[in-house]
Parts: sequence; C-alpha cells; structure tokens
Amino acid sequence: MKKILLFLLGLVSINDKYLAQSNGLANSSLKNYRFGLRIAGQPSWLRSNDEKRVEPSGSVFGWGFGLTLDCKLNDVASFATGIGGDFEGGKQNFKDTIFYCTNIDDEIVKFELVDSLTSKDYSTFMLLSRKLKTSAVTIPLTLKLSTKEIQGMRYFGQFGLNISYFTKMRSTDEVKIVYNKGVDNGFRTETISDVNPYVGVIPIRLGLNAGAGVEYRLSGSTSAYASVNYLHQFINNFVEKTNHYANLKSGTPPKLSDQAKMSAYGTCIQINVGVLF
Repeated sequence: MKKILLFLLGLVSINDKYLAQSNGLANSSLKNYRFGLRIAGQPSWLRSNDEKRVEPSGSVFGWGFGLTLDCKLNDVASFATGIGGDFEGGKQNFKDTIFYCTNIDDEIVKFELVDSLTSKDYSTFMLLSRKLKTSAVTIPLTLKLSTKEIQGMRYFGQFGLNISYFTKMRSTDEVKIVYNKGVDNGFRTETISDVNPYVGVIPIRLGLNAGAGVEYRLSGSTSAYASVNYLHQFINNFVEKTNHYANLKSGTPPKLSDQAKMSAYGTCIQINVGVLF
C-alpha cells in the first residue's frame, strides 16, 4: 500500500513539474490535479453463482476510507483514482452438505491430509451458514463527468473499475460439530467465531464502480462532496472448487472426499463524503 501511494505521489509530482515548465504557470498543478480525502459507509452482501447450494441471507454494514486524486482531462471530464481501505462482508446459507476440518491450532486444513475424522488431531464441522467479513486495499480507476458550476454546485457521474487486494478475511460460522478433537459429537449445532477461511481464496478482486454525486465549492479550489456508488464484483472470492471444503464420504471410520463448491461475489452500496483540495 505504501509503495502504491508513493508511486501515485511521485507520478503527480513529475507531471506537475512538466506542466509548470511547458506552460510557464506556477499554479498549473492546482488547475489539473486535486487531492482529497473520503470516508464511506457501505452496506454489502454476497451473491452466489449456484444458489441451489449457496444462497445470500443478509448484509453486513461496513465502512471505508481513502485518499482520492482527480486528474483533469477537460472542462467536464476527469480521471478519478486514489487508494483506500474497504471493510465489507455478507451472510450466506449453505443448502448442500459442506464440511471442513481444523487442526489443533484451529486452522482449516486440506481434507486429503486428514487420515481419519476420529483422529484427536482434528475437528470436523458441517457448515450451515456463514457471516463473512473482509478487509481489502482498493484502487478505483474511473471516469468522472461533471456539470459546470451552478451557484457553487457541481453534479457528477462516475463510471469505471475497482481493483482490490484482500488483506484479511474472517467469519462467524453456524455449524454442526461432527467430531471435536476425535470425539463424536452427534452433529451438535454450535456457532464458532473468528474462523479464518483464507484458504482456497482468490486474493484479487475486480468489479464495476458506478455512481453519482454532488460537489459544493467551499473556497477557492476546496470543495466538499458526497456520492453514492454501486460496486459489483466480477470475481468469485473463493476458488470454485477447493480441497479445504469437502463432502462427507461414508465408511468406517468416515472420510472426506470430493471438493465442495464455494461461491461468494461481493456487492456493495458505498455512501461517500469527502473533501477535495
């Protein structure tokens, strides 16, 4: 994150010097670049590409923050980017029988490493529902189209992409405990917190960013703004089939077999407020 931020700052600095020299204007950077800060509330939820097995069951209210950069292209258009952190999530119900095992350190392990579910080195759970929370570093790449100023107000639309990298993922799972450290629990239902499902995960996500907002000039080039953006993720958070989640194979003692399908696509309504300088 620090490297990306330094790169953006360095790029702006180089372009500022070039423009000032070529135009002979000391204030050219103020005309062409605007930095800003934002904070956002963002209810988010998870979709699935296989609702016969996994269905959405509710939203999570998250938040975000970041630095923004507007690069002016002409009187009405600008390239809007920046860098920030987003904290989102969602809830899912699992209709199909999906199991996972944890070791003595409560970490989810590959099922082919588990010789027997009755081993005291492992616990086995059947996943019923999950509340997922994620943390990500996000870079928006959008085109921003603004009206001319009307009594200090500008209205704008925004369209482009968000590129994110997951830095953390945790969940609260409702499960049926099959074996707890090798002891048969008879499928007892329980809730377990602070599960780390960061296995079989695709850490990069790409999604649509579309929104609209209003900007109010406070003084000089300083403005306050607010916007509502719709964020729609294109990439499944999980590898579709992962050997960290499995189906139960009958036998004595029972074993896990076959990779189970996992599906989680994030969607979010982002309500931003911020300042541009």
